[in-house]
Amino acid sequence: MDQYGISKLNLKRCNRRQILRLIRINEPISRVEISKELGITRAAITIITNKMIEEGILKETGNGMVIIKKNSRGRKRINLSIAPNFKFVFGVVIEKNLISIGLSNLNGEVLGKRYINTYDANNLTEILTYITSNVREIIKENSLEMDNILALGFCIHSSLIYGDGADNIHEEILYSLKSELKISVYFDELSNGLALAESDFEFRKQAENKPKSIVHIYYGDDITASFVQDGNIFDDRNIKAVGFGHMICETKGDVFNICDRDNCLNGKISVSVLQENINKIYSKTKTPKLYKIFKDNCHSPGKQVLYNSYLPLDDNVVEIIKRACKWFAIGISNTIAMLGNEKIVLFGKIFENESVFKCIKTALDSFLTKDNMSRLILSNIPTRSIFLAGCSIAIKNSFINNGGYES
Repeated sequence: MDQYGISKLNLKRCNRRQILRLIRINEPISRVEISKELGITRAAITIITNKMIEEGILKETGNGMVIIKKNSRGRKRINLSIAPNFKFVFGVVIEKNLISIGLSNLNGEVLGKRYINTYDANNLTEILTYITSNVREIIKENSLEMDNILALGFCIHSSLIYGDGADNIHEEILYSLKSELKISVYFDELSNGLALAESDFEFRKQAENKPKSIVHIYYGDDITASFVQDGNIFDDRNIKAVGFGHMICETKGDVFNICDRDNCLNGKISVSVLQENINKIYSKTKTPKLYKIFKDNCHSPGKQVLYNSYLPLDDNVVEIIKRACKWFAIGISNTIAMLGNEKIVLFGKIFENESVFKCIKTALDSFLTKDNMSRLILSNIPTRSIFLAGCSIAIKNSFINNGGYES
């Protein structure tokens, strides 16, 4: 310990963390730029980064020539990036009837994945058997060892982590996976993992004007939101934003604190509500295009029309979506006013249907101000394609926050 109570190890970890965070946001970046940005001497930066290169955490890349004098060329500039294949990450998502398992590198590039149908999301023995056996098989298929795995990111659908005994369920899964696989396991809600992936996919290529703060709204049966700042889930803001679907959109007299199915956004615009409203009007006269395909043989026409791109949108279905978007626009406007964020990303499985995607985008454009619409991004990247990226980015950020040391 020094006189201020800071150990050399903690100082070293702090310096490495600062450097890794800067590289994560700005990569590729030179040692000179890192030194200027952090106010640490170039000699110290060189020593620290060279050590991380030896460890395999960082890699050097050339990026053009440095001009020394006018019309002359100098030596090649060397930039630094985090090595994507330093370690690998497993992502596991548990939904109501599906377990998704996959392996990716630290950039979210997928090496292998599996989808396993299950009919009992509360059967811990069955879930753990599926996960551990498939993790080992995927590792073997990619000629890797457990030492090559940085951690496993574990996401679970929000509907499965609330209610009596829910905490015990996911805690038991975490403990069992750590014990069985002998690797670190991180837990988060599915919406947060997807939000991190969306940030990376949407803004990865923007070297400049990359937004620092983004609200990601996951549009499903329970509409949730995550606040991402500088590539990390920002908990304080997230607590405020996560209640997006429970915003009060209508009041009963002078009472303003009621949030139930009739008075919150979830009760007006959630995917399940859209399905119900479409089911109610499904008929030969009100939805003739849809009825022509299914006749009386469709159990849930609402679900079919929202998720299957090949199905037509009857005029009355379009009106249902437009009415929902009017309420959605109010929630988006309130969120922007509350958080002052730079961008809002709206995403979810419903947007993978191109016709519904276009309908929602057109409707929101008519209800939002020009400024608010300019902040909005509607993303139709398939959610099952990005959950691995979300897991890898979350683990990568945790690794960076730990100074490049494994927990």
